[in-house]
Amino acid sequence: MRILILSADYPKFLRDLYLSHPGLAEASYAEQMAARNNSLFGVADFYSRNFRAHGHEAQEIHINNAGRLLKDLLHLFRKCDLLLL
Repeated sequence: MRILILSADYPKFLRDLYLSHPGLAEASYAEQMAARNNSLFGVADFYSRNFRAHGHEAQEIHINNAGRLLKDLLHLFRKCDLLLL
């Protein structure tokens, strides 16, 4: 099964995350997601990690992170056979 989990983070959390990790906004998508998940805020990667552990393909998108994280994610989508509207 393929699973896509959409999450939104509180703006104050995002501000604090990036302020507490200098240079994170310029880091790669993977590095930003690791820092976000390592914070253990909200659901972190609990859902997707456990879906993958049970043999499913799972990905998370944090839809309100307007920084490089979202821009990098859109770049990844452009490489896929998906239609974005």
